[in-house]
Amino acid sequence: MRIASICVLYVAGLIFVQACSEGNYEDAAIATDDAEHAEIVKRDLFAIISLQGAPCQRVIEYDVQDELDYVATCETGDRYRVHVSSEGRVHVNAHEGTE
Repeated sequence: MRIASICVLYVAGLIFVQACSEGNYEDAAIATDDAEHAEIVKRDLFAIISLQGAPCQRVIEYDVQDELDYVATCETGDRYRVHVSSEGRVHVNAHEGTE
């Protein structure tokens, strides 16, 4: 069970870092405008939330809190904070705040 958890965190971390990295020029070529970039980030946030087992059918919007720190709003109205800790671990927590 521990190995499966580590694998899920590793994959989620890779997806998250890919979406959030400022130096990711491969996605920059694909995302020719802000709307396309926003869709890529929404898709990656959805993948991370789903991999952590939290209920979410689709991320409809997100707010950037800080570098590698987002609050994602799902279609159902559920909100999750997705961030990378100082240890490099990806965390998904239910978010109760309005900001």
